[in-house]
Amino acid sequence: MIDPVFQTASEKLAIAHVHTGLVGSGGDRVSELEAHYLVSRGHQVTVVGLTAPDIAARLAAHGIATVNEPAEIRSVEAILARTGGFDIVHCHCILSAPFAASLAKASGAVFVIHNHSMGESWWERTGIISRLLSRRQGLR
Repeated sequence: MIDPVFQTASEKLAIAHVHTGLVGSGGDRVSELEAHYLVSRGHQVTVVGLTAPDIAARLAAHGIATVNEPAEIRSVEAILARTGGFDIVHCHCILSAPFAASLAKASGAVFVIHNHSMGESWWERTGIISRLLSRRQGLR
């Protein structure tokens, strides 16, 4: 449970970071730093998405799991079987949002979306956030 006053976790959480892939871009580095920080606070972090081998090795060396096989990252059931599920699913790319939302729903997890690469005008033009938020009731 997250304490709303102090924004700290009173229990250790299982957190999925969902990407289309980690290849070393600026947004990817931010995500990697977030994962390292969360693990340092005692949380279990899994990066879901195609990940460059050097980045996957660096994550593994710090106790961060990856779901990196193409067959696995296409299947919510395979991810849940491997990981046991999540408390939070943090999506980092609008392209992977539908899959991340399905993963969150199947886990009974909180769904968070944080896009690293598109400007505000794109969000407004497409209305994607409004559509995702209007489905929120079905995600939880």
